[in-house]
Amino acid sequence: MPGLRTTRPGEWYIRTNDRGLRQQRRDQDIRVVPIGSLEFAMPFIDISTIRPIEAVPGCRMRTPFGKNLMLSYLEMDAGAVVPLHSHPHEQGGMLLKGKIELTIGDEKRVCEAGSMFLIPPNVPHKAVAVDGPAVVLDVFSPVREDYAELFNKYIPTNDLPR
Repeated sequence: MPGLRTTRPGEWYIRTNDRGLRQQRRDQDIRVVPIGSLEFAMPFIDISTIRPIEAVPGCRMRTPFGKNLMLSYLEMDAGAVVPLHSHPHEQGGMLLKGKIELTIGDEKRVCEAGSMFLIPPNVPHKAVAVDGPAVVLDVFSPVREDYAELFNKYIPTNDLPR
């Protein structure tokens, strides 16, 4: 199929075609999945092909997801705040770069690169980037419907690299 690219034989990847449909490819097997479906898979993700969403000022996230799990690659500017909030999703994460002050429930800690955390459903939590920018990888289960909707809404179908 013209315009489709592959990384290595047998690998899967996603691209959006001109009609706004996501195409998954593995060798010659192509499946087309409508955008907005929570059922598409992206086994190998090139984060640079996902446009960031600025959910709160100074915080940009990229949120690829599968059927039951969502990743959130969160870049925080120095001093950026993810305000106190809660949601029904279980959340785990790891600080990849920088330092954040993380509040989970009644406990507050300063976390550095390599720190991991688990946040049970419906527990209030907050994060502040301290002493510079920070990068966090969060994992949500089940998929956060609000982020999934933003993920599809803000990625133009004809501007993705081919």
